[in-house]
Amino acid sequence: MASKSDSKRLYVEKIKKGTVIDHIKEGFAISVLKILGLEGRNGTLITIGINVKSNVSSSGHKDILKVENIYLDEKQIHQIALISPGSKVSFIEDFKIKDKFVVKIPSLIKGIIDCPNENCITNVDREPVLTEFKVLSEKPLKIACNYCERILYKEEILHMAEKN
Repeated sequence: MASKSDSKRLYVEKIKKGTVIDHIKEGFAISVLKILGLEGRNGTLITIGINVKSNVSSSGHKDILKVENIYLDEKQIHQIALISPGSKVSFIEDFKIKDKFVVKIPSLIKGIIDCPNENCITNVDREPVLTEFKVLSEKPLKIACNYCERILYKEEILHMAEKN
């Protein structure tokens, strides 16, 4: 028989190998999945926890993602930082944490998001230029295209992630 404390505990299956993204700002797990392009259609096990109780978060809640058999690259880590800076990423090997770190917004964002300005050189087919945005402020998130100086805020970045 389970004890009273066991009945209140949330059980999420451990993964043998892959990536855990923990302490995502509550309600943003789906946005993180979308910006990373992870859908689970290729058979990858993805576990999502939304509004999970957290003793660490100021709101008392967090989101968590577990993605089996996939290790995120630097570009994907920076994508997470745009949506939920301060999230913790752990790489798992044989059910144990191999590496763990907190994601931070980079000072220069290269090739992660598209510039919405149709006239920007990054959107001209004959000029294959990778997008670059400099971070003007982190709170609130405000970035500017290095080429056309178009300014984007977190809401617009989230909207662009939802469309992709």
